[in-house]
Amino acid sequence: MNDRVGEHLGELSAVTQGRIALVGDASGSVDAITGQGICLAFQQALALADALAADDVERYESAHQGIMRRPRWMAELLLLMDQRSNLRAHVLELLARNPGIFRLLLASHVGEFAHSIRFIVSHAPAAVEAGR
Repeated sequence: MNDRVGEHLGELSAVTQGRIALVGDASGSVDAITGQGICLAFQQALALADALAADDVERYESAHQGIMRRPRWMAELLLLMDQRSNLRAHVLELLARNPGIFRLLLASHVGEFAHSIRFIVSHAPAAVEAGR
């Protein structure tokens, strides 16, 4: 992972120790780059509740890593574009010409990728018939 991503996300080596677990801001999930703080905290709280119900705090550690995968990937992408102005210009131009790609990236970022794909597929025949 890019060192800048870990720095921005406050990456911790672990979010559990014994029967203690960190959630939300305390677990290093605050991310001003991708702006998902409260959403991640709710996802983590649900994962922790499941782990506590199973009396397995390590389950939360694993779930936390999975929950953070998508925001870390998005932060990595945004920081890469920040470092390379030529890449940033091309990506922004591509997204401006193809709003559907931006919609899919955004859906992926917030965990709604499968829903967006279903929407696009269900509307594709009408778009093809209309000559779009």
